[in-house]
Amino acid sequence: MLVDTGSAFLWVNAGQTQYAPGAHSQRTNYTFGVGYGDGSASGEVYVDQVSIGGATVAQQYLGAATNITTFTALTNFDGILGLGRSIGNNNSISGLGVTPTFVDSLSAEGTIAARMIGVYLAPYTEAGDGNGNGTAAAAGELTFGGADQGKFVGDLVWAPQSADNRHWAVQIDGVSYGGTPLLNKTSEAIVDTGTLPILLPFTAFFALRQLLNGTINDSGSLAGWLSLPATGTLQPVTLSIAGAGLSLPPEAYLMPESLYAHYNVSGPDRQTWFASGGFGNAALGQKFLELFYSVYDSDNERIGFAPTMGGAGVKISCSVGSDSSDDNGQWRQGNIPDTPQLPKAQDVSANPRCCGDAPGAAEAAAISRVGAARAAPSSPRDVPLPDALPC
Repeated sequence: MLVDTGSAFLWVNAGQTQYAPGAHSQRTNYTFGVGYGDGSASGEVYVDQVSIGGATVAQQYLGAATNITTFTALTNFDGILGLGRSIGNNNSISGLGVTPTFVDSLSAEGTIAARMIGVYLAPYTEAGDGNGNGTAAAAGELTFGGADQGKFVGDLVWAPQSADNRHWAVQIDGVSYGGTPLLNKTSEAIVDTGTLPILLPFTAFFALRQLLNGTINDSGSLAGWLSLPATGTLQPVTLSIAGAGLSLPPEAYLMPESLYAHYNVSGPDRQTWFASGGFGNAALGQKFLELFYSVYDSDNERIGFAPTMGGAGVKISCSVGSDSSDDNGQWRQGNIPDTPQLPKAQDVSANPRCCGDAPGAAEAAAISRVGAARAAPSSPRDVPLPDALPC
């Protein structure tokens, strides 16, 4: 199953032996149809028992796809687990409006107390000899009902859900390269495990291309992606979100040369994980989410980010922008009034430690309660992902 925070419907391939209607299955008279950027699926709808790791829903709508088109970048997958906002599946089932997602159902049946998902994506690598003779793969972990503090460092930066109600999305307040601003106006970006690259706002992408004398690939699987000259020192690219700067060092946004053969590209230019989102279509895709642990909080309408464990050079800086600063210009966590807050690891008014620093023992203990305190009496469910989205 492919995990997708950019969609909100669960379907499996009816032609696979992995799904065979059984004792818990209830066939409905409904059909479904869902479309994606690179494919679509349609078929019959069942209500069935669904288990992922230790998390089980007794009655869940799911589609049994009898017609699957395109998905040219994917092979050997059995369906999609949509973990997006439930409004995103409106009318996915013909004759019905919005239907509960898997996480909605876990909450409704009392398995988890908070409609929250923690997502960890391990870096995308190529298994094999490094010459294209292998299989591109990724791995990760889902936590239902909370967040796995063992997968990130520092504090979660909470960004309110943007005006885009159909997708998980945040507002980007600025983009910079080193100390050079690339974007001085706000832009929305969806947060999507189902998109591989980092889709920058149109203005920021072309400003970065011009600044670095880059070129845009015009063919192959990387068409539209940014390539950079083979030589020259590079600086971090920083996105301003919720008053904090989320910085990507060059080694994080440059594609490893070991993957060039897989994408059918060659040197001497350096390939990046950046592409243009066009006007109004920016996306924080898989390459961003490999660097930052993400938490999707439906109850409080917000998304959290923190650097993943082992993300060398990746950091979150303070005092970026003014909307989330106090009178002293210090970064403030959350900035979402009148909503229940998760346990805080620090009081920044008393301790102005930068939000990207590693926590002390007391702070780490407080952070570890994120999810556990919210999901009592049920613990967050940590579910390994053998196949995170490779596209």
